[in-house]
Amino acid sequence: KSGSPATKTKDKTELLISFHSVYEALQAQRRTFHRILISEQRTGSQVAEITDLAQKHNIPLENISSKNLDQLAYNGKHQGFAALTTSFPVHTGTELIHKINKSSPAELILVLESIEDPHNLGALIRTAICAGVNFILIPGNRAARPSPTVSAISAGAMERAKIGIMTNTASTLKALKDKGFWIYGLDADAEN
Repeated sequence: KSGSPATKTKDKTELLISFHSVYEALQAQRRTFHRILISEQRTGSQVAEITDLAQKHNIPLENISSKNLDQLAYNGKHQGFAALTTSFPVHTGTELIHKINKSSPAELILVLESIEDPHNLGALIRTAICAGVNFILIPGNRAARPSPTVSAISAGAMERAKIGIMTNTASTLKALKDKGFWIYGLDADAEN
């Protein structure tokens, strides 16, 4: 079992679904795992990988029928894997900005605004992690937040992301600019 002491989440249990979400969360060790559920119908290398990691971290494993796993996952695309865990650890925007070190020329920060669909957030996180983004900042209001759905859509990439929740986008951008960052903006509705 593990978890991050610097988290800013409610202590609630979430159900992660899909191989990549469970696997990446096990690798990242930022959540506390209560147990891992594997469909009795699943076999192969993915089952072995999850089983090995679970045993390494003393996390209980349970074989479960696909029908019961379907019910637990509300018929979601679980791929035969699920895990009961604590919430994903997020930071405040201020905490994350303090961790950002401009002395490293490779720091790349993604600041998101008005992303309300968890599927879009998951896709953006997956792409950002692949592109080498170090930090992701999202608004605290009227925006999708890290969730099991976002983790699944991101193919587990969210589990490795450093995500902060901002209270004010403009003040966050100003703080980043004051640290020496250049700010570039994109707008889907822009003419050019």
